[in-house]
Amino acid sequence: MPEIMELEKQVPEVSTQAQAITIKNQIGYDKANDFLKAIKGLQVKVRETFRPIIEKAHLAHKEAVNKEKEHLEPLLKAEELVKTKMVDFYQEQERIRQAEQRKLEAEAERKRQEALKKAEEARENGQEVKADKYENKAAEIVAPTLAPTIDKGSTVITKRYHAEVVDLMALVKAVASGKAPLSLIEANMPVLNAQARALKETMSYPGVKVIAEQDLSTRTK
Repeated sequence: MPEIMELEKQVPEVSTQAQAITIKNQIGYDKANDFLKAIKGLQVKVRETFRPIIEKAHLAHKEAVNKEKEHLEPLLKAEELVKTKMVDFYQEQERIRQAEQRKLEAEAERKRQEALKKAEEARENGQEVKADKYENKAAEIVAPTLAPTIDKGSTVITKRYHAEVVDLMALVKAVASGKAPLSLIEANMPVLNAQARALKETMSYPGVKVIAEQDLSTRTK
């Protein structure tokens, strides 16, 4: 496009001219101001040239993203549904296995106590050999460990953890008292900046400093 070719020629020249500007008096300041107006005008030209191209590309990108989402969403939902069913089944089988494991361990413990009681009775009757035999038997009584009831194949079931703040003030107090690291919370800068713009120098919060930065603007007309 001719407009783009012209801009590609003008913009580098403006950058070079801006670096060469020196202001030592009012005349130099006025010239800089005129040059600033020229820059602003060129900025308008750049936006007018590229904005339609950007908007067209944005619309194409948005349409592609929407199409991708349209096709992905049912697949992701189907994946989540199947995963939920598989996890539910696995957890139920684990619950059954663990319940059975507890029964086996309870039965093993009952047999151990029974053997130890017989050993104690034998020792009280002076039957040391018999007592040792029962004690050894008690030591050997171990509940078998049940293997998982299902073969997960290529799937991996893991626990995922996440945190939820249920009492923000309690967390803030914990950080303030040193019971929790400072990295757990951070300042809300958008809100603080909005407060600084509204209150200006009158803003006064502990630990917050108001910074005023000077800026220069110019009118093209």
